[in-house]
Amino acid sequence: MEQLANIFSHVIKFRFWYISVVSCLALLANWYMMNDALGTARKDRTGKIEGKVRDIKGVLDYSTAVGEGVDPVKVHPNETTEKGMKAEIGKAVAQLIEAWKLRRQAQEKILVWPKEIIGSDRFVEKFSQYDPPEKFPTITSNSEIDGYCLLYFQQIQKRMDGICDLIRSEWPFVTSSESDSALPPAAASQTPAPTAMPGPGTQGVGGGQDEGRGGQETGGAGEPPATPATPKKELQLAKAVTVTWDQNNQLVWYSKLRDFRGRDGSRTDYPTGYQVLALQQDLWLLEAMFKVIADVNGETLANDLAKIEQIHHVFFGREARAQLGKIMVPDARLSGGVAAGPVIEPAGPQPAGDAGVPFNPSIPPEFTLLSPFHGKYVDANFQPLEVSRIHNALASVAPPATDLELIVAKRIPFRIAMRMSEKAIPDFIAACGNSPFEFEIAQLRINRHENTDGAQSAGGTTSGSPFRQGGGETELNATRRAGSKAPEVRVNDDVDVEFYGIVRIYNPVDEARIYAIAGIEPAAAN
Repeated sequence: MEQLANIFSHVIKFRFWYISVVSCLALLANWYMMNDALGTARKDRTGKIEGKVRDIKGVLDYSTAVGEGVDPVKVHPNETTEKGMKAEIGKAVAQLIEAWKLRRQAQEKILVWPKEIIGSDRFVEKFSQYDPPEKFPTITSNSEIDGYCLLYFQQIQKRMDGICDLIRSEWPFVTSSESDSALPPAAASQTPAPTAMPGPGTQGVGGGQDEGRGGQETGGAGEPPATPATPKKELQLAKAVTVTWDQNNQLVWYSKLRDFRGRDGSRTDYPTGYQVLALQQDLWLLEAMFKVIADVNGETLANDLAKIEQIHHVFFGREARAQLGKIMVPDARLSGGVAAGPVIEPAGPQPAGDAGVPFNPSIPPEFTLLSPFHGKYVDANFQPLEVSRIHNALASVAPPATDLELIVAKRIPFRIAMRMSEKAIPDFIAACGNSPFEFEIAQLRINRHENTDGAQSAGGTTSGSPFRQGGGETELNATRRAGSKAPEVRVNDDVDVEFYGIVRIYNPVDEARIYAIAGIEPAAAN
């Protein structure tokens, strides 16, 4: 008993330490058991998550071969899901094609070669083959093609009267007696033969005299036009002119119609086939824009009552390019200076678009014949496009995703300045949007441009213009350039407005190519 008493006495005396030791051992044992359970649960759940990840990767990495030279297409391994996905893609593609058809059909009413002016069904049949023209980097050249180009050169200026009649304006030029001469036998009698797609070494349209053409975006200023600017001797004075068109800008368009030597490297007085295609494209756009102006003016006949009274300048393509939101060096043809040729690019380095692809003014040798289209179109960032990039998008089996839109349509910048009623600006913007060509206004400036009197044509200066008396600038322009500014005096709501934006020209509908790029059969869209 005494021993037990001593033991109890000792335990009671050191009970704190005994309790502490027991508690520590109990906690350690509990920690060990809990850690083992947590580890087991962690391993179990980690395995389940990794299994799910492997399943998802298996779905994402599952692919099927499409064709030689094309990356495999990843598909869903589940046949039902794959079928449903293709059906949805097919519906989207069908909607795209339907919208494409509607836009193209609306534009086809204007995209018509002026057969009644050219007077040759064979010409229209021949050149209608090259649509879109950028798809054909080389076209067989022969005397027949050269004859057609000469025929177009002789006759196309007559179309300007009809275009000006749309806005009740006046085209003050006539062609010389050479333009009314008999047509060459090649244009009148030869039967068009099917055009083959030759190799890169084949000469282009009108190539018989085009050897050594330059590979730059802008050809140097050439010799004076083969047919000098000649005003009409007898103007139709009884004709009501609703919209006046600045004669300096008309001289620029006259030069586009008559001056081809030295432009885009050409060595002929008449246009090459590609210059014919590019010029006709500009005339279609001009016709569409004039129809917009006619829609805004309505049935008004008097100039002082028209909402749009005067056109200062109108340009499409390279001549209209500008950097949005930046002060630009104006086109030489809109300024009072004298230059050797049109200013296509502003001074200084050109910034790249968001895609980071800078524009290269030089043209690859295999595309030199397409010079009239080099830099004529722009991308979504208003940066110029190389013609080789457009051709590759139209002709390659699998174009880059960034260029898929070029298969459907191409963006062309436009710029037009007018004197018009300030209240009619919304009407004009709405009419642009309702046009078959759907002109998209990206920028407008009010009372910021000057309608100068020293415009320059593409092929040379207009110092010999029949509209200018002497060669000096006006006193008003001299005063403005000296730094002073005349006070504004307004007796009506007319303002000088310049619009800048883009217009899309839609290519012929190619359903098979769209379905091939989408990787589905046309039946999947039904």
